[in-house]
Amino acid sequence: MKLPNHLAGGTLITAILSSLSGLNVFQSLTTIITMLVATTLPDIDHPKSVIGRTCKPISLFINRRWGHRTITHSLITLLILTLFLAILEKGITDKNTLSLIFFYAYLSHLLLDMVTLMGVPLLYPFSKNPFVLPGNPRYRIRTGDIRAETIAFCLFILLSISLRPLFQQGFWTSYNRLFGTMHHLAAEFKKADDLLEVTYYGKRGTETIQGKGLCIEADINKAILIENDKFVVLDKDKMIIDKVIPTHTGRQFTFSQIPLIAVTIDSLNTLLHNQWIKEIDLSAESPFRTIANGIPSEQKRFKSQLLTSIWFQEIDIPYPSPDPFKTDSYIPDTSPSFKPDPSKTAPHYPNSSLFIYQPNPRIPLLQQKLRLLQTERLSQQEAWRQHQQHIDNLKQLLQTTTSITEKERLYIQLVAAQKIAPPRIDRSTETLLLTEIQQLQRAEKLKNEEQRLKHLQDLQSVEKTATLLSGFVTTLEIH
Repeated sequence: MKLPNHLAGGTLITAILSSLSGLNVFQSLTTIITMLVATTLPDIDHPKSVIGRTCKPISLFINRRWGHRTITHSLITLLILTLFLAILEKGITDKNTLSLIFFYAYLSHLLLDMVTLMGVPLLYPFSKNPFVLPGNPRYRIRTGDIRAETIAFCLFILLSISLRPLFQQGFWTSYNRLFGTMHHLAAEFKKADDLLEVTYYGKRGTETIQGKGLCIEADINKAILIENDKFVVLDKDKMIIDKVIPTHTGRQFTFSQIPLIAVTIDSLNTLLHNQWIKEIDLSAESPFRTIANGIPSEQKRFKSQLLTSIWFQEIDIPYPSPDPFKTDSYIPDTSPSFKPDPSKTAPHYPNSSLFIYQPNPRIPLLQQKLRLLQTERLSQQEAWRQHQQHIDNLKQLLQTTTSITEKERLYIQLVAAQKIAPPRIDRSTETLLLTEIQQLQRAEKLKNEEQRLKHLQDLQSVEKTATLLSGFVTTLEIH
């Protein structure tokens, strides 16, 4: 096929295959360029092609050595180039996104050439037999047939436009959105690496309900959403769920479990102010009061889930006051959105604040410096390895080439390459930095341990009227 069809058809095939892997080839300029280059790269064996004219020396060499539609149109070349790019990309970015897109795009060129009369020798150099699609030559395209190639080009463009939502969302996301069941929502939530926004439709009794919220948990029977600053639970046992449609937001969320030991009420109120609470379990030796989502209660142990607001009080503070004209008592609002005034809460005990770990600010700076040195050393080692590979390649070419002129040119390159000295790698600075970091970390740990012991001693000296709570709380943070 000609270049326009390789670009249009290659884009279509690559986008479809990438969507099956959860990739969007149009997500960045880098992925688009990688795709377009790979869709045309096999024709580098043809000096008159666009990429052949761009890389003329390489194109001429391949064409003279193997000819057109041979080695560059084989599976072994596809696998070798993909493996090389995957290793390179993994070492730089720790991902394989570009190498996978490269594989699909290069493969699309081979598939499109298989539809032509000539076909492609996929098993070259082991076999020169061409592979074709379909088997009947009447249904294949003759390269250069303007009418057939124009029809194919228009078809590729129309399909690419109509399948645009598939490319953006990915195949499995589109599949899960199409069916929209709790099972498909759970599958999408499990594979998603970002926060999902879920549009839901259902019934609770005879009441029709619908809404949209951010999904923080989902399985085949239940999903937990945040909608309008409230937790909403979609439970199949308590309602009929007609459809749930997930959409990726690109945002992230994290759960943080905070252990609490002998924490006073005022410190706890400060810690949990304006926090989303997924789960909380606290207990004390004496009763205390809580106002959770606007509902007051008194107990020695408080355990709950999915709270948007919570407030704690000493039990001896009047609540509510029977005298509406009494102004020295704190009467908090019991609505879910109440915002307590810290100046009107229980007495503050100066020695009861939470212990906060104090890191040494110099350690991250030294760690960053160490990482830079290690990166530079690894880059030098990789450059020297590639140089040695280049020398080995020159030696191999010297043995295989038959042209005297080419041999002389390769010999000059080999001599010049062998004169380059290996890089001098000194790891003493890295060792000194690592030693200093370890010493600072030990000193930091000892200092904070002393502060923690002092903090516990201070807690023991707090007045007996203070209520100390212990347990844990799991908070939600959306980025």
